[in-house]
Amino acid sequence: MKRAIPILAILLIAHCAQAQVAAKLSIADTRDANTLPSGYSQEARFEFKARNVVGVPGEGYYSGMLTIAPWTPDNSGNKFHQLNFNDGGIYYRTAPSYNTPWEAWCKLAIEDANGSLNVGAGEGGGLLIGRPNDPMGLDGGNYSIKFYGYRDVAPNAIAAKIVAERTNHCCGWLAQGSDLAFYTVSLITNSNADNSIERLRIKDNGNVGIGTSNPQNLLDVNGTIRAKEVKVESGWADFVFKPDYQLKPLAEVEQFITTNGHLPEIPTTKEVEQNGVNLGEMNAKLLQKVEELTLYLIDQSKKIDQLSKENRALKRKVDQAISSKVKR
Repeated sequence: MKRAIPILAILLIAHCAQAQVAAKLSIADTRDANTLPSGYSQEARFEFKARNVVGVPGEGYYSGMLTIAPWTPDNSGNKFHQLNFNDGGIYYRTAPSYNTPWEAWCKLAIEDANGSLNVGAGEGGGLLIGRPNDPMGLDGGNYSIKFYGYRDVAPNAIAAKIVAERTNHCCGWLAQGSDLAFYTVSLITNSNADNSIERLRIKDNGNVGIGTSNPQNLLDVNGTIRAKEVKVESGWADFVFKPDYQLKPLAEVEQFITTNGHLPEIPTTKEVEQNGVNLGEMNAKLLQKVEELTLYLIDQSKKIDQLSKENRALKRKVDQAISSKVKR
C-alpha cells in the first residue's frame, strides 16, 4: 500500500505550480460550515473546520480540510472529494457534484514510523480486500496478501502468501464460496519469482487440509502428526463384562481366523489401506478384544484350578492305594 502523504505532497506541488506566484497556500476559516458538494465548483479549496461540524471521526476539536472539485456542480462530471486532517489521522469522503449530502468518512491507512499499518483501530473496523460488487457472471477470481523474502538472497521474491480463492459449486456463478489457502517457500533462489507451495487450506465448507488441497474431512493431514496428547471422544467396550454378553468359543474364533486371516470385528489390511483407521473406534475394538482375552484367561484359570483340584484328589487316592498295598 502506497503512503498517502507523498500523494498529498504531489497535489500541493501541482497546485503551487499552477498558481505560479504563490509562496504559500491560504486556509479559509469556515469552521462552522459543513458545505454541501454543490458549494464547490472547479477548485481545490483548503479550509479550517471544527471537527464536529463536518462530522469527521478522529481526535481534537479542530481540523484542516482539502476539497477537490474538478467540475461544476451539475452532475455532468464525476464525484467531488475531501480529505480531513485531524489529530486522529487522515480521513476521506466523497459525493456526487450536485446538491447531495457527503458520503460517510473513511480513515486512510498509513504506515507508522516503524513500517506498521494499523487497520481497524476503531470498534467494528477491519480490512476488506477485493471488490465489494463484482459484475454478474464473473465466475473466478483470487485475492491475495503476499510477503517478500530477504532481498539480499533473491530480490523481490515472494516468501509467503495468503490467498482467498473463489469457488463455484453449481449453476455457473449463481452459487459461490471461497477457500483460504496459505503458501510458503522453503528455499528462495530466484528473484522476482513466486515459487510458493500451498501448505494449508481452509475449504469453504469448513474442512481443513494440511498437505492436501482437497480435504474430505474436518481435518485432513497428508503427513506425520506429533503431539503430546490426543483426546478422542467415542464409545467404549465395557459391555463385554455384562452378564448377557455372548463370548464366542475359542474354537469358533480359531475357525474365523483360519478362514479370514484376521480377528472378528477387526478390519482387514486392505480395508485399512483404503479407508484408514478411526482411532476412537479402533481403540474401542482393541479394548474389546483385550477384555474378551481377559475373560478367556479367567475361564482358563478356573479350568486349570479345577484340573489341579482333581489332580490332587487323584494323587491322594493313588498314594492311599500304594500305602495300603505296602502295609499288607
